[in-house]
Amino acid sequence: MTFLRRNLMNTIHTEQHAIADLRVVNTKVSFFKSIEFKLLLSVFISLVFSALLGAPLLTYLGRLFPETGLFFLIEAIYFTIIPLVLIFFVIRILIIARLKKLIAAITKIADGDLREQIENHSQDELGQLTATFNRMADKLNYFIQSVSKRSLLVAGTSDQLRATTEQNSQASREMTEAVQEISEGAAAQLSQIQLASNAIWEIKETLTHTSSRNEQAAESSKQASELAQAGETVVTETIETIKRLDETVNDSADAAKMLESQSKKIVEAIELISYISQQTNLLALNASIEAAQAGEHGRGFAVVANEVRKLAEDSNRSAQRISELIGENHRLLSIMIKKMAFGTLVVKDGVQKANEAGRSFGKIQDSVQKVAREILEITSAIEQMTDSTSHSLERMESVLSIAKMTAEKSEMVTAGVQETHASMEGIAASTHHLSKAAEELENKISVFVIK
Repeated sequence: MTFLRRNLMNTIHTEQHAIADLRVVNTKVSFFKSIEFKLLLSVFISLVFSALLGAPLLTYLGRLFPETGLFFLIEAIYFTIIPLVLIFFVIRILIIARLKKLIAAITKIADGDLREQIENHSQDELGQLTATFNRMADKLNYFIQSVSKRSLLVAGTSDQLRATTEQNSQASREMTEAVQEISEGAAAQLSQIQLASNAIWEIKETLTHTSSRNEQAAESSKQASELAQAGETVVTETIETIKRLDETVNDSADAAKMLESQSKKIVEAIELISYISQQTNLLALNASIEAAQAGEHGRGFAVVANEVRKLAEDSNRSAQRISELIGENHRLLSIMIKKMAFGTLVVKDGVQKANEAGRSFGKIQDSVQKVAREILEITSAIEQMTDSTSHSLERMESVLSIAKMTAEKSEMVTAGVQETHASMEGIAASTHHLSKAAEELENKISVFVIK
C-alpha cells in the first residue's frame, strides 16, 4: 500500500512539473518572423499602396477641386482611412482569427475535451503560443491517461488488498476467538482437574468406608432373600383369590345378561298389550257410535262401550308407564353389564400383574443371591481400587501443575492475538480510505475526454 501511494505521488509531481514548464512561452523569436515585423511590413505596404494608388487619384481630384479646402480634406481622409482599413484587415488575418481559434480550443479543454489540436504553420509569437498549446494539450492528455490508469490500478489493488485484509482480519478474529476459547478451556480444565482431584480423594475415603459396609450388605441381602420368598407365597395366594373373584364376576355378568334378555321379552309383551288397548279403544269408539245411532235402545250399550274405552285408555297408560320403567331398568342393566365387563378386564389384568409379581419375586430372590456373591467380589475390587486411587492422586497433582502452566501461557497468547487483530482492523480501515480516495480521483478524472 505504501509503494502504491509513493508511486502515485511521484507520477503526480512529474506531471505537475511538466505542466509548469508549459507555462513558459519561448520568447526567442526572430525579428523577421515576429508579429511586430509583420505589422510594420503591413503598414509600410499600405502606405506604399496608398501612395501608388493615390497619385493618379489625387491628380484627378486636383483638377476637379483646384487649390480648395475640400481637396486637402479628401487628401487627408484618403491617406488616413486607406492605411487604417488595410492595417485592420492585416491584423484580423494575422492575429484576431488565430486568437479566436486558440480561444475556442482553450474553451473545449476547459470543458474537459483534451482531444483538440490547432493546425499551425507559423513561427511567430502566436505560432509558438499555438504550438505550446498543442504540446500542453498532449501533455494533459497523457497526464490524464496516466493518472486514470494508475487510479484504476490503485483502486483494483486497494480492493484486492482490502479483501485480503478483511480475510486476514476475519481469520485473526476467528483465531482470537479460538485462542480465547482455548484459554477459557484451559481455565475450565484446570478447575475440572482440581475438582477431579478432590473427587478422587473423596473416592478413596468412600472406598475405605465402603469396605466396612460390605458385611452389612451381605446380611441385608440374606434378609431380602427371605422376604422375597415370603412375598412370592403371598402373591400365589393372592392370585388364587383373584381367580375366584373373576369367577364370581363372570357369574354375575351372565345373570345380568339373562335379566336383560327377560326385560326385552317383557317389553315386547307390554307393546302387545298397548297395541290391544289401542284396538280396544277403537272398538269402544265404534260401539259408542253404533249405540248413538240405535237411540234409546243402544243407550245401555253406549255406557258399557264408554267404560270399555276408559279401561282401554287406562291399560294403555299403564302399559306405557311399565314400558318406561322397564326401559330405565334395561338402561341400568346395560350400564351394570358394561361395568361388570370392565371389572372382568380389571380382574384379568390383576391376575396378569399378580403372575408378573410372582415371577418378579422369583427374579428378586435370584438377584439377591447373585448380589450376595458379587458383594464378596466387590470387597476384593475395592481393595485394589484403593491402591489405584493413591497412584491416581499422585499423577493428578502432576497434571494439575501442567494445567496451571497451560492456562498462564494461553492468556499470554490471547493478548498477542488480540493486538494482531487490532492491527489488522487498522490496516483494513486504511485500505478502505485508500479505495475511496482512488474512486473519488477516478470520478473527477472521468469528466475529461481523452484520445
